[in-house]
Amino acid sequence: MISWSTKRRLVYGSIVMVPLMILTAIVSVSFFTAGKSSCTDGLQNGSELGVDCGGSCAKRCELEIVKPTILWSRLFPVSGDVYTAVAYVDNQNRTLKNTQARYIFRVYDEKTKLLTSKEGVTTLPANKRVAVFEFGLVVRNGVPKKVDFEFVSLGTWQTPTQPDHSVSITNSTLLSTSTTPRIEGTVTNTGLTAISSLELSAFVLDNKDNVVGASRTFVEDINPKASSFFAFTWPKPFALGTESCPVPLDVIMLVDTSASLYSTTTDTTLVVQNIASQFFKNMSDQDRVALISFAQTPQVLTSFTSVATSSRLFSSVTFATSTTKKEETDLSAALDKAQEISLASRPEARSITLLITDGVVTLPRASGDTNYAINQTVTKASALASSTQLYVVGVGPRVYTDLLSTIAGDRFSLSPAPQDVTRIYTRMRDRLCQKQPVSVQIHYR
Repeated sequence: MISWSTKRRLVYGSIVMVPLMILTAIVSVSFFTAGKSSCTDGLQNGSELGVDCGGSCAKRCELEIVKPTILWSRLFPVSGDVYTAVAYVDNQNRTLKNTQARYIFRVYDEKTKLLTSKEGVTTLPANKRVAVFEFGLVVRNGVPKKVDFEFVSLGTWQTPTQPDHSVSITNSTLLSTSTTPRIEGTVTNTGLTAISSLELSAFVLDNKDNVVGASRTFVEDINPKASSFFAFTWPKPFALGTESCPVPLDVIMLVDTSASLYSTTTDTTLVVQNIASQFFKNMSDQDRVALISFAQTPQVLTSFTSVATSSRLFSSVTFATSTTKKEETDLSAALDKAQEISLASRPEARSITLLITDGVVTLPRASGDTNYAINQTVTKASALASSTQLYVVGVGPRVYTDLLSTIAGDRFSLSPAPQDVTRIYTRMRDRLCQKQPVSVQIHYR
């Protein structure tokens, strides 16, 4: 039997121990649950960055998410009043995907009147640019001129549970461009797991990098290390643009003003002016021109400057008005000056020298060597070729074609009359500004 004093000690001990046990339990629960959260309790706790989001929760917080960027949207005619709408979207979230991205295409006429719209749902893979297609868009109440694309709502952003497909793609250029355009290629599964379905998108770009065609196809069941053929086709040719120079030009224009060019039957001055005018007119705002006139001594009218400025300065070039003028011609000195100026050409530009002359040279001289002026001209032209491409147009009543052909090869053209200038320039333009080939892009997801 417990004595009264013992009972009293037990009561006092309980009063002290019970609160201690409760406190210990609370501390233990807090310790073992630290860093954990329910992700559904409506509280920001544990490792969460927001209320029930971030940290160990599958749902990501808004502050963690970069909104997808709409790079462009286009409308492509299919047949009659049927169109395909395409948008190109960039999901910059490196580790987040969205499988319920709801979107809408809106089609407008030239007065921004809404003609039709179409909604849909797409998936945005993590860290990838993807194409969103809407096929069979019918527009009957106007002529479509513009299409807008936007996301109406975005589902929950999640971390992918599986890695992205690992593939390599080889493809042709655009084939049969004048009939039924086509792209063919092969996709290879370079990963370790089979791919049940792979979406491929193709873009056709003109020579100004405008997307003029788009299509989509699917490739099914690609085993690891296996390959599968694919093809994209379109019913009619594309408008692939016009000729353009993919790189800017730095042009050195050498103009012979010596008396040997004077003619009593043909206005050589007008011929030269037409050549220069046609050349200036076809150049772009990115191009630059340096002007040098020469007879006995080369005169630099301007180093590299804008086409507009060079065109104005060309009007100040003075040509010999008769053959009685006792001025000789040193073409080698002019070529030497052109090489000096070519050193200031831009690294990203193509350097061109356009020489307008009759090729009749008399300077420099060397005692006992009657061909010294010609040999010096050939030597200087060869040296110039190391820094620029030399094009020559022969003008005047007496053109020394042997010399000009020697220094320019097939870049020499003969212009006996003003009406031939367009033909001369066309040939030169084809050499300088070749049509940039159409390009294609293939994307997958």
